[in-house]
Amino acid sequence: MPKIAAFIIPNKVLKKEIIKYKKNVKKKLGNQIYLNHLPHCSIFTMNVTKQSFFEKSLKKSITHKSRFTTYNVYKKSIFNFDPITKNKTIFLKIRKNKYLTDLQLLLLKKIQNFRKNEKSPKFKFRWMEDNYKKFGYPFVKKRWNPHFTIASIKKSKNSEKFISKFLNKKFNSFPSEKINKIYIYNILKKKHKLLWKINLKN
Repeated sequence: MPKIAAFIIPNKVLKKEIIKYKKNVKKKLGNQIYLNHLPHCSIFTMNVTKQSFFEKSLKKSITHKSRFTTYNVYKKSIFNFDPITKNKTIFLKIRKNKYLTDLQLLLLKKIQNFRKNEKSPKFKFRWMEDNYKKFGYPFVKKRWNPHFTIASIKKSKNSEKFISKFLNKKFNSFPSEKINKIYIYNILKKKHKLLWKINLKN
């Protein structure tokens, strides 16, 4: 069954910056997890049963009313223990607001009927398992930290020094960006494939 994901895609300027960071990681540390992924912020990933029906339910415009309609990338950060990769994951952090939280829940609610009925994977933490059982995705509500990933870095001779330099170097926050579309991708082993876009009406 297909595995799909809902992404926020950065604007051209931010995308260029993320790619620059990714290239620097590869130059200094070689291949790392997520380096070959397109710049994006994951709202969710999920195995679904019938892609055609799922597509029909989401392809129309979605109305999501809120006084917040933007996101803001404001600093560099790190997951010191990424529960998915077991490595240190560096990223650009998005300032979370009610709009983003509600948008995630709205999308998850719309696709619950298309979730693949499967046994929950083994997770490091109980809250991940609970969220997966309820929503089909382990990072929801207060456990979702929206961000643009740079790479998940394996421990090596030079990795700690590189990470420290990455985090401590001055970072200028990006202007707030309005979210007009959500991008739905098919998650494949080597490359993500764009399926369609959802227009957001505020």
